[in-house]
Amino acid sequence: MVAEARPLAGRRIVVTRPEHQADEMVATLRQLGAEPVEIPAIRIQPKADLSALDEALRHVERYQWLVFTSTNGVRIALDRLEELGLDLGRLANSRIAAIGPATAGSLRERGLEANFVPESFVAEEVAADLPEVDGARVLLPRAAGARAVLPEQLEARGAVVDEIAIYESVPADVNPPRYRAPFYEARRDHLHQLLDGQVLHPIVAQRRARSSDAPGRSPDRLHRTYHSRLRSGDGLPDWLDRPAVHLRRIGGGAGEPL
Repeated sequence: MVAEARPLAGRRIVVTRPEHQADEMVATLRQLGAEPVEIPAIRIQPKADLSALDEALRHVERYQWLVFTSTNGVRIALDRLEELGLDLGRLANSRIAAIGPATAGSLRERGLEANFVPESFVAEEVAADLPEVDGARVLLPRAAGARAVLPEQLEARGAVVDEIAIYESVPADVNPPRYRAPFYEARRDHLHQLLDGQVLHPIVAQRRARSSDAPGRSPDRLHRTYHSRLRSGDGLPDWLDRPAVHLRRIGGGAGEPL
């Protein structure tokens, strides 16, 4: 009996997600026949000043909605709740929205069930579909630098939104040889790269900081910016600076070329 060909057989795929968030994706890629290479581009850390979050959690009963946009937001907010000596029972009077099944699953692991999980993970649609927001007070703990469209559109629907940046993405150390080696071994037509929004934004920001012109979001510019952080004295293969390396993002516009 001939084994069925797997759709990603022969592909080497670089996964740039933070280490603690890559396991599920790596396992799925292997099941599909790919050879995943983990090279975390960023790491997630709580903001140094969480006083605004502390204030919101101490008075969480005044919020009709708690909107969690990521597993990182769930982890950091609920860890902070415990650090303040507050229990989950304080959230009983608020409804909870989770953007994405992973975020809902993270809440479930902590003993909370999301009241609303939108079908789409795009901010514009989340803002449009969240029920009963006119006059509601909404707590939105999320990443620093996130797009403004979600709070703006909720406010346009009559909500009072307290948006609090509770964590940030910072560049990870991608210099160790164990991260560089896969690029030397890869065939130029078999290397792809997966990016999520948390990885993409630092890359774009880094490019803007180094260039006086508008960077755009072309694959050529983005993959060169990312790989420049891996360079050592002897550099990387020349083919990494060519469009043969394909970029795909996860999240809004998932699967579309960048």
